[in-house]
Amino acid sequence: MKTSKIITPIIFASLLSTVIGINAKNNFKKASAEEIKSGSQTLRLLNVEDYIYDIDKLTLKFKEYAKSKGYENVEVSYSTTDTPETMYNMIKLSPYSYDLICPSDYMIQKLIVSDMIEKIDIDSEHMPNYINNASRQIKKRLDDITAINSATNETCYLKDYAVGYMWGTLGLLFDPTYNKRNSDTFIYDAQDWNILWNSDYQGISSIKDSIRDTYAIGLLHALENDYIDENGEKQDGFATLLEKYQNNELTADEYNLKFSNTFNKCDDLTLKRVEAALKKLRSNVFGMEVDSGKQDIVTGKIGINFAWSGDAVNAMSVREEEMGSDSKLYYSVPKTGSNIWMDAWCMPKNDKRSPAQRELAMMFLDFLAMPEITMLNMDATGYTPFTGGNEMLDLVRERYDYRTDEDGNFNNIQYSEEEMKNLGLQKIDLSYFFGGTLTDEYASDPNACYFYSDDYLPFYSEDDDGNLIHNTSVGGSFFCQFPDEETIVRCAVMRDFGSRNNAVLKMWEKFKSEALPVWAIIVFIIELTLILGGTLYYFISKKLNIKLRKRRKLEASKI
Repeated sequence: MKTSKIITPIIFASLLSTVIGINAKNNFKKASAEEIKSGSQTLRLLNVEDYIYDIDKLTLKFKEYAKSKGYENVEVSYSTTDTPETMYNMIKLSPYSYDLICPSDYMIQKLIVSDMIEKIDIDSEHMPNYINNASRQIKKRLDDITAINSATNETCYLKDYAVGYMWGTLGLLFDPTYNKRNSDTFIYDAQDWNILWNSDYQGISSIKDSIRDTYAIGLLHALENDYIDENGEKQDGFATLLEKYQNNELTADEYNLKFSNTFNKCDDLTLKRVEAALKKLRSNVFGMEVDSGKQDIVTGKIGINFAWSGDAVNAMSVREEEMGSDSKLYYSVPKTGSNIWMDAWCMPKNDKRSPAQRELAMMFLDFLAMPEITMLNMDATGYTPFTGGNEMLDLVRERYDYRTDEDGNFNNIQYSEEEMKNLGLQKIDLSYFFGGTLTDEYASDPNACYFYSDDYLPFYSEDDDGNLIHNTSVGGSFFCQFPDEETIVRCAVMRDFGSRNNAVLKMWEKFKSEALPVWAIIVFIIELTLILGGTLYYFISKKLNIKLRKRRKLEASKI
């Protein structure tokens, strides 16, 4: 709308500042020495459980770091919660209680929509460690996510609100030798989400008691093949999209965009298809879990666990410690694609936060991006950090590159195809992750981002002419923490359900309220009978033993 009034530049700037308010990009005011001394130096953090290095030790390190920046009396108040959903409710009920929170990508979208978080000055001046070390491609995945702020109707990018922390994939953690099965067949079948619906594997799988994650696998199954959409038009299913990509009919970007759009469908027709798929799935799995699945597969209770990549790393480590290197677990990102998720730190809105508190919060975010701190958090959680750089490259080489000997010495040899075949190695290119973060001799070495590994297992498919197409979709800890680029291309960010949230929730509640399958009830009754029988036997045996001891004492007294 035009106006006849002339607004001077000064007045216009003032009005613009008022309209934008706390969301202004350059709203950071560096704390003065007086403000640092007189203001609060308590940093209040909220994170999900078991998702950081020992907080007491980390606090000591941060205090030393902050002291070098002029903060003498820093304290850290650290709280945890169980899920991002609980975290959202905590911030909504008590918006001024925390300086930094660590939600997942979809929850950050919801926080932006609800106008509950503010922009952070994510630039080289305020966050040099993060800007220099964060993986370019993974950071771009996070940065490009958008959400519409309901208060301003502004389209917001997460690059202005979120500082990347950890990322990973969703896949299948499995034991290829479970119940003495044929391991080659198991490994082949585990590269397909349909293994969860396969009656040959009935009763040995667990899935997540999580609306988003289990919805994702239901969708991947329901729309695997071509389908008719809500407008009556035929659409490519996930299998067709993969085939077109492998046949070079789609570029990597085109494929990932189409995959992402299909992966985020939640219209009424799609919900019906997902509900039907999950209903069939429920009758074939052992059960649902939140955090016990990794322990169940380690102990042999189940053979397949629908898992997050970091949990898979931890389970693999425990299994090897308890049962030796000959009893390995593997992780698959099935060939038709999956979810790539990202967790990041955000700053809840707080107009009472002092410049010193804000500066301290940003300082902590940059502190987390220091390679030595990143490595501590990676080891503590099993998840993959956003941080690349020389030091992280050295660590990954030391742990996973075949060319590193037992003493940690690295030999930068390049193997031929024949040598790789004889040694059972694959050459893994991680330039998508480390590219742009390396310096000095690493930056000038064209082979710096290549790793030779026996941790990746090969997957082969055939094109129309019978030629083998090589992919990597199965592996151990290296594959979990640092999947190759082809795997990343086959994965999409799962967006917040938005206005469809209630419809999805209604479908989920209906799915969960359905009765257990007959076979599961029978197994439950058998297990319950055994438990009761064992308990009864214990008490009867105990009573008989007491009588026996009394009799022996009586007999002994007569001698």
